Amino acid sequence: MIVEEPEIILSEATHQYYHKSGRELLAVTYVFEKEGITDFSKVPFQIIEPTRLKGQMVHEIAQYYGLGVLDESSVDPALMGYLEGIKKFFREEVKRVIAVEQPVFSLVHRYAGTPDVVYEDKKGVIRLDDYKSALKPHVANRWQTAAYAYAFEKMHKIKIEKRRGVHFLMDGTYQFDDH
Repeated sequence: MIVEEPEIILSEATHQYYHKSGRELLAVTYVFEKEGITDFSKVPFQIIEPTRLKGQMVHEIAQYYGLGVLDESSVDPALMGYLEGIKKFFREEVKRVIAVEQPVFSLVHRYAGTPDVVYEDKKGVIRLDDYKSALKPHVANRWQTAAYAYAFEKMHKIKIEKRRGVHFLMDGTYQFDDH
């Protein structure tokens, strides 16, 4: 698995990326919001906030599981179906994890982001997948994984052969959105 001294730092509080030189890089998802590609401003807070929190928790479960450090007893019982889907995904799809939640960046294009997982699948294909727990995919997801793949390839000299969204479902399954 790729683990190295970070060249960029993510400020969790503000979701801003900074290169070690001090230069600020735009978060890929921020660019989409700023350009109006993703606009959730009309979704009521009481709907979007629980959805955002659930998505954040599912991401964390998948992250810790992918790193091999998840304490399954710490998972909220209401999210156990998602955990089963995550375990099934890793069991059926992942041969070797290359990177989990490791930020990537392009100084040339002034952006950064954090792909959820890069791995070699059971057929030997190098994939970059982005976890989702939303009910349907958004077109921005495809651009997001494209930006991540470009930066990952430039940084690590590893060709990303396939990209997709992995939608974890409450019933313990998952679905793919090929990019």
